[in-house]
Amino acid sequence: MKNKSLSKTLIVLALSCVMVAPLTCCRYLVTGVLIESEVETLAKKIRNRFDVEKEGHILFAVTKRNDDDGKLYPRNVCCTKPHDERTQVLEATPFVSDPFEIYISSWQNYDFHFPTKDNKICNTLINTTVKDKDGNEIEAPDKLIPYMKALAPYPYEMITTFFLYTERETFAIANPNVNLWSPSDIIGFDGDGMFYYCDGLNEITEVSGLKFLD
Repeated sequence: MKNKSLSKTLIVLALSCVMVAPLTCCRYLVTGVLIESEVETLAKKIRNRFDVEKEGHILFAVTKRNDDDGKLYPRNVCCTKPHDERTQVLEATPFVSDPFEIYISSWQNYDFHFPTKDNKICNTLINTTVKDKDGNEIEAPDKLIPYMKALAPYPYEMITTFFLYTERETFAIANPNVNLWSPSDIIGFDGDGMFYYCDGLNEITEVSGLKFLD
């Protein structure tokens, strides 16, 4: 009788282990997934983090629209070197701007076509009248025309575009017609045409300074 009782006890223990084992494995599996997710999130933050003073390529002092309340706030936007695709939006801190010229282009300067597979030219330059920093309408200087033409592949209709001209590099901050409040794209230019420093920022309504940090 004792042997039979012992056998039953062993069987019950064995069955209990078999039933508990999958639950334990599932628990470890879920824990492992959560840990892996946290590690990936942390790694992404590390990849996107950079020291503005040491690694930032260009710092813009801008006024941005807040999507939540629609109000305008001063901000600093720091972009890393071309094609590095890292950006930080910072609280506005005064800095001494490098010299630059600003010209504002309107939607009337371009004839927009929806992009097709066969035609990469979406914006054809048809007018070169721009506004200077004082709001005066002027004819765009010759040095600006190549950059205005280089925006031809930009895939949206541009409501306004800020051209920031310096002897070292020229930038375009385009506000496309894609939303109630247009997001803004910061664009640079090289031998291959335009490229994005960053895109999809909250709408930039004014630019008051820029500084090269490298």
